[in-house]
Amino acid sequence: RQCSERGTIARRVMCLAVMLCIVPACQPGASGSWGGIRGVDKTNFLRLRGGQKSDGAGNPDKKDIQMPILNNMLRISTALTNVSSEEHQARTPLDPDRLAFLRNAMAEMLENTTDVFVMSVENLQLDEDSDENVHLKIVALENIIERVDHMDLAVGLRNMGGFRPVISCLSSTNSSVRWKAAEVLATSVQNHDELQRDLVGMGALEKVTKMYANRSEDGMVRLKSLNAASALVRGNQTSEMWFLYNEGLGSLRADIQVGELRIRRKALFVLTHLLRSNAVLKAAILQIEDGAATQGKGVLPEVVQCLNASDLQVSEFAVSALLVLLEDAARPHLDAVRAQFPNLRTHLQARLEELGAGVEVVEPGEEAREEAGVPSEVEETRRLLALLSHGRRSEPPQRRPQSARGSPGHRSKGRRSAR
Repeated sequence: RQCSERGTIARRVMCLAVMLCIVPACQPGASGSWGGIRGVDKTNFLRLRGGQKSDGAGNPDKKDIQMPILNNMLRISTALTNVSSEEHQARTPLDPDRLAFLRNAMAEMLENTTDVFVMSVENLQLDEDSDENVHLKIVALENIIERVDHMDLAVGLRNMGGFRPVISCLSSTNSSVRWKAAEVLATSVQNHDELQRDLVGMGALEKVTKMYANRSEDGMVRLKSLNAASALVRGNQTSEMWFLYNEGLGSLRADIQVGELRIRRKALFVLTHLLRSNAVLKAAILQIEDGAATQGKGVLPEVVQCLNASDLQVSEFAVSALLVLLEDAARPHLDAVRAQFPNLRTHLQARLEELGAGVEVVEPGEEAREEAGVPSEVEETRRLLALLSHGRRSEPPQRRPQSARGSPGHRSKGRRSAR
């Protein structure tokens, strides 16, 4: 809606500017000219404004109308834009009143982001003793969210001290204020390591982790808090370990098992990212599954259970998490996983059949990377199945000879097998 309104204002200002520039020139000038433009006579120019030349019967002559109009339009535009012409050089500029009007109109179109931030930060510090103040806080957070996805504006908000009031909103009694404040943090630190460190130093990570770990918290608040925590720790192993050891890993495990669907998806996604970036976490999970006393007490059983989920995204994220966890695992770890989950390979084969990719085992990375349009879940499922079957890491694609037909690794014919 705002873009539409601004576009309407822009069109009106442009039309007004054209009128202010052209109308003064469209006055009777010297003989043989109209508006001081040589070659445009008054009679033909008036046709541009709706006049028509008629034949003897009173019918307009279309050919006689169209060509003078086009010619006059070309002459007018050329004369007005020709900086070398005497008429252009002699033309007086806009008078101060008209120039001031245009400048004011353009200034109204250009938003002063600093003023928006200042007003929003002031509203964030209001007491929540009335519905009006709560509404002002929500609107202020929405205005900030719309702007902090731009990196420079997020830095500007930090420089003016605007993030501390945002962090204080995480303690609001209103759930909408809390989750919108968390969304501000998640949006602001995207791809900005310095701002990420600053907000962690202000206590943002501690607050959003506590909100996420609170199982009685509103679902939207927990989801946005997890988004914010994920953004605040991304790429920083110190922050990642702090999050994991301060109820982060336990909360992820609980949500993967029994969490609300949207939170379950996000928990699996965050866990996959943490496994990919944090070698300590991978080693710890595998070590737990190796011990006889601790086996089954880690996060691995919950992830394997998600493979049977009816939601496609949950099962896809579960495959990704298992692949990241086992891709670089040593053979003893793979043997332990195969022994603990003997039906895992059967389930993965059934999953491939559901995806229409065939049920056979293939070498890691083979052919799936070459086939256009194969979903990433198909390739990841094949690679995970190959790891559990052969105990090998992913390797570059290799061509099998035609004589491989009939071998245990032969692809059965299916809609995905045809090139």
